[in-house]
Amino acid sequence: MSLFDRLKELGKRHEADFAQAYAEAGGNTRAARKILRSRLLSLYGFDPATMAMIFALIQLAFKVWKWAKDNGYLASYDPADVPMGYILQTAYDAGEFDTDDED
Repeated sequence: MSLFDRLKELGKRHEADFAQAYAEAGGNTRAARKILRSRLLSLYGFDPATMAMIFALIQLAFKVWKWAKDNGYLASYDPADVPMGYILQTAYDAGEFDTDDED
């Protein structure tokens, strides 16, 4: 089941809650939102706005990753270009490592 299908299922499950919150608020949509938010907060531990923010951050992270990949920031590079690799290669070239394999 996809995420979208799961969200649609949750929406259908709470349609009665939506209608009841609207009726309790006397048609005031702002008050109905507050009632529904507090009801969902007691059920799930966080409100729908938090869920929307989490999804937005996941989408943003994916877009940043895609941008970095498309612009070559995630491309492979020569191990000699890695700072630690360069330091180790320089130390090896200077004779700092013991090259005897008689252990």
